[in-house]
Amino acid sequence: WNISVSILSSHLRVFFTAVDALSKTTLEGRPTDRASEVLSVRKAAATLVLVEEERELGRMKLLPAPEGVSVLRRRLPGTISPMIWNVYLSGEVHTDWRDAIHHEAKERGLPVRFTSAVTEHAASDAAGDALPPSSEGFWRDHKSAKVNAIRTRTLIAQCDIAVVRFGDQYKQWNAAFDAGQLAALGKPYITLHKDDLVHALKEVDGAALAWASTTAQVVDVLEYVAKGSPQPGE
Repeated sequence: WNISVSILSSHLRVFFTAVDALSKTTLEGRPTDRASEVLSVRKAAATLVLVEEERELGRMKLLPAPEGVSVLRRRLPGTISPMIWNVYLSGEVHTDWRDAIHHEAKERGLPVRFTSAVTEHAASDAAGDALPPSSEGFWRDHKSAKVNAIRTRTLIAQCDIAVVRFGDQYKQWNAAFDAGQLAALGKPYITLHKDDLVHALKEVDGAALAWASTTAQVVDVLEYVAKGSPQPGE
């Protein structure tokens, strides 16, 4: 890690030296508007964060950014820089609950990024149809389930938190399966369902870190986790 940081720091010094030289040349020998353009490019391009090992505490810290350089906020272990939360939305695809969460999170300015399985039912069912041999029934579903799993397993493994939705219209066995994977991986998740499913989902809820009955409650939890300042019911 120390070697990587040293190499990165060296490359950055060369980069800034070259850009500064270009900026000065432009200021002295070309029109002012061109000079401003180059300086703008310098500022936009140099959104980099340097980190080093803080030996005394065994943690990570941010180094002061070079003068005039904006800092790109990224999630780094042990830093105070705000992270972008990767939130996986699992569950039924027949209502607009995902859109409601997207909209509310955007309205509140939450630092979140949402992912999910393919939500078009017909496309999901046909995910394996391109693979031979042509089949129906169990084997068609079997192929499609495996192809869909390439996406869902990857996104579940990458998420920081998940929301697992159980609706009224169908038995969401796939949502329960996702919840099991999340629990096995130690991923925190929130269940979203109505009161009448509490008994049926007692084991799933037992492994969850929160249960919500509305999308607004889900966003309340996400806001508290991401910002530490919940605004209930907004």
